[in-house]
Amino acid sequence: MNTSRLLAPVHDLFNHPRLRSVLLRLRLPLGLVAGVLLVLSIAPEWFWPGLVVSAAGALFQLWCFSCIHTQHELAVNGPYMFVRNPMYLARFLLILGIVLMTGSLWLTAAYVVADRKFKLRFPWVR
Repeated sequence: MNTSRLLAPVHDLFNHPRLRSVLLRLRLPLGLVAGVLLVLSIAPEWFWPGLVVSAAGALFQLWCFSCIHTQHELAVNGPYMFVRNPMYLARFLLILGIVLMTGSLWLTAAYVVADRKFKLRFPWVR
């Protein structure tokens, strides 16, 4: 099965100039609505575990940023010694903590599976 043939309509849809313009204008209001819905769905007993995971992701991402000293040289110190782009892992943890706060194991599993399936955040998945 040719995946590029299957993905071509999706690519064309999201690269349509008018649709991109509309989505760019709506990204802030849609983000605010998503944020409010997320806050309203936080499960109190899952708040602290989710916060710990998100904070770990945020601190890991801060460490990644602090190890980049120039845009002209490849970063090879800090977390870059272990993986090519550790910021993907840091962002994954940050978002995972937010999803955990909802207390929905189905949503958490869906995020982990979707992230792994579409290879968005795991730098070691080829």
